[in-house]
Amino acid sequence: MSTSGDRMNFIDRLKNTVDTIFGRLFFINTYTKELDVFREIYGSEFKDWEELVTEASYMLTNANPYLDFPRPTIHKTVQIGGITVPIDPKKNVLPAEWDAIMNERSTNVLVSFGSVAKAIYMPENYRNTLLEVFESMPNTTFIMKYEEEGSQLAAHLPNVHLSKWFPQNALLDTNGTSRFCQG
Repeated sequence: MSTSGDRMNFIDRLKNTVDTIFGRLFFINTYTKELDVFREIYGSEFKDWEELVTEASYMLTNANPYLDFPRPTIHKTVQIGGITVPIDPKKNVLPAEWDAIMNERSTNVLVSFGSVAKAIYMPENYRNTLLEVFESMPNTTFIMKYEEEGSQLAAHLPNVHLSKWFPQNALLDTNGTSRFCQG
C-alpha cells in the first residue's frame, strides 16, 4: 500500500510502481512453490490458482471495501474485513488500565488501521484531519493504534489515547465501545 495516499507526485508514483512489480514477482514465486507442493501430493493434474479462481462461484477476500483504495473487481469477489481474526472469550478480559480509559467518558471510539496499514505512515494531512475530528468531539474518548511508542502527536488532546497496541477484541467485547473505525 502506498504511504502517499491517492495524491502522488512523480517520484511517489514511481516508487508505487516498483513496489507493485516486486510485490507481484514475490507472490508469483510463492504461488509457484505452493503449486509444486500441491502437485507432488495430489498429482500433476492439480489446477493452478488462476484456473481455480475462474471456476469459483465466489472469491472471499480479507479486505474492507470502504477503506481500501478503489480498484476493479468482478461480481464474484466478496470483501470481508477481519474474516481471519480468531476470538477466544477467555482472552477477552479487559485489563484495569484500559477499563479506566473506557470509563473516562460515556462515548468511546476505537481507531485502528490494522497490522498492515500503519497510522504512523499515513500522509500528514490525513493525520491532521483525524486530530481535528478528535478535537471537535471533546466528550468522546478516542483510542487510536499509533505505532510510535510515546508519541506526543495528540498530547494536547485529553480525550485521545495513542497506543502502539491495545486489546482490540477485549475492548470490542465491552459495552463501553460506541464505535470502531478500522482498516
